[in-house]
Amino acid sequence: MNDRERLLRQVAANMDVPIVEQEELAGLDGCYSHAERTIFLKASLSPIEKTGVLAHEVFHALNGDNGPQSMITEFETDARAARFMLDPLTYEKATEKHNRHLGAVSRELGLPIWLNLTYHACLTMDSIGKTEYKRLLVRVLELIDERELTVSGIAETTGIDEGRLKSVLNGEAVFTVAELLCLAAVFKIRVDRLLSARRGGAWAA
Repeated sequence: MNDRERLLRQVAANMDVPIVEQEELAGLDGCYSHAERTIFLKASLSPIEKTGVLAHEVFHALNGDNGPQSMITEFETDARAARFMLDPLTYEKATEKHNRHLGAVSRELGLPIWLNLTYHACLTMDSIGKTEYKRLLVRVLELIDERELTVSGIAETTGIDEGRLKSVLNGEAVFTVAELLCLAAVFKIRVDRLLSARRGGAWAA
């Protein structure tokens, strides 16, 4: 058990939420049952994946989420977990050491690739400038047009409020990290590629 997993288990214990590992989990890597106040993890997960999934489920427990959640809620949970598990200095040292190689950085940090990419998106949106944000917005609008998507369709798929989504696409509000993660999933591209104009571009595979 690594230090990060140990910390997460202590957070769960402080909430009186037991963690149960089992072989079969209905095709899931993990889940939180609010009715049982229990986190379930797939026993066969690698140590790195287990830490990431546990972080995600701990934040479902902290939020009191009950039952299946929308895509936007899932990505909001990822973002909260990523910010809890990482800090800018540790992240930057690892990415520089391994020249932004996803697998190597994942092993260095002891966290799964998806959580590292989520943190990348968090840092990017924390520091994005007006010109860069406009470039990102144009890119999103182009992808929506290329894939012949509609605002209502995206809202229905992701759970993002349609009025909120229209405001963002019209430049009246700013994307949250979770909203960008949703859009990257809808576009079927990695979020770092959606944000490739920032922080040195996309990562190596």
